[in-house]
Amino acid sequence: MRDRTRVVAGVLAVLLAATALWGFNQYSARAQLDVHLNNRYQYEFEDLISSVENVQIALGKCLVSGSMRGNIIHLTEVARYAETGQSRLSNLPLPQNLRNRSATFLAQVSDFATVLAHKNASGELLSESERNTLAKLHTEAGVLASKLHEIANENSQGIRWARLQDTADDEFEKASQEIGGKFVSIDKQMMEYPTLIYDGPFSDSVIGRTPKSLDGPEVSRDEARDRATACLRGAGIEFSNLKDSGTTNGKIKAYSFEAVRDRESERDNPVVIEVSVREGIITWFTDTRPVKEAKLKRDEAIQRAEAFLERIGYEDMEATYSSIELNVATIPFVAVKDDVRIYPDMVKVRVALDNGEILGFDAVGYIMNHEDDRVIHKPKLTEEEARERVNTEFDVRSSRLAVIPSFADEDTLCWEFMGKYGPDDYIVYINALTGQEERILKVIDLPSGQFTM
Repeated sequence: MRDRTRVVAGVLAVLLAATALWGFNQYSARAQLDVHLNNRYQYEFEDLISSVENVQIALGKCLVSGSMRGNIIHLTEVARYAETGQSRLSNLPLPQNLRNRSATFLAQVSDFATVLAHKNASGELLSESERNTLAKLHTEAGVLASKLHEIANENSQGIRWARLQDTADDEFEKASQEIGGKFVSIDKQMMEYPTLIYDGPFSDSVIGRTPKSLDGPEVSRDEARDRATACLRGAGIEFSNLKDSGTTNGKIKAYSFEAVRDRESERDNPVVIEVSVREGIITWFTDTRPVKEAKLKRDEAIQRAEAFLERIGYEDMEATYSSIELNVATIPFVAVKDDVRIYPDMVKVRVALDNGEILGFDAVGYIMNHEDDRVIHKPKLTEEEARERVNTEFDVRSSRLAVIPSFADEDTLCWEFMGKYGPDDYIVYINALTGQEERILKVIDLPSGQFTM
């Protein structure tokens, strides 16, 4: 009897130990996941601060510059940094109502800078009113940067982003005491700044639009993981496991995963990927490993990116202008249908120039704008008729049909004319239905690549 009691006691002790070990493992796994989430969101937050600071610096350069050409470059920088800041802000686990005003501010700064750059590019000087607006934006960007720094300084050990991710919207203000309630005050500060009124390329209604491609059923996290795995394998990224990293609640609700690498030297450079909850589409992924030496040329990088897009199901895509920074090529691709370029349907691919590995993919623009049943109307103007609407001194080098985004949440079919006016390259868009001049873009050559504005 005693032996039996000892056996039962031993079994119970083993079960108790196993239960404790299981609980510890679950706790450790959750803690490790929180660390990964915090690291990812901390990177986004720090990049947001850097982007806002750069917006303020570039705006200051615009105010100081006495050169129209220099001003064009500085305004382009303002637009680019503001776009990056808006993207980083949207990736943070904050309730939509607390980032709307800040996101709108950054979007409008970008658009306003683009409009002024176009004006300078056409040879027009900025008005006193426009310069005053730039000065106000410069001040407001400084205030926003300062408040973001306050959050960082008051949380030198890091913000508990993982807890914020799990916090309901109505509980956020209470939870935000961890970060001094500063996010609440930032949004209130941005509400005091009036909405810019100008004929810019976007409006608030466009900023708040919903994705056009995601009207299908939801997929499970396991299905999303399988699709993420296939995408990363197609990118040539080596990893042994794909860990859950929570769910992102933004314009596109998505499952988040982090790839676990085997090589110890790469463990500090995680790969993060997100898959939309609806339809299970890869929204974006990024590999943070540094690229030390460039061995591939730009054309080779474009070929690697094209092959990757085909492997993951993006067919009939054409590369547009590309840029190279820190030995990584960023290549935007647009969809082509019936030989018509559809600029709203854009994806971006990042390629490492040391070994050709795909380091990043962003399909958010494509998801927001793509329509499976998109109808491309037949042009009412022939190419020759549209060409007659172009300045006779503009030396046209090539032409084709293209769909471009309009000021409203609609698309416009245009004849796209690429060519030169004097020593400079431009792209002129003539509405293929009305003959109206829709847009003129100047092609800017910078050391990192070509940009249009």
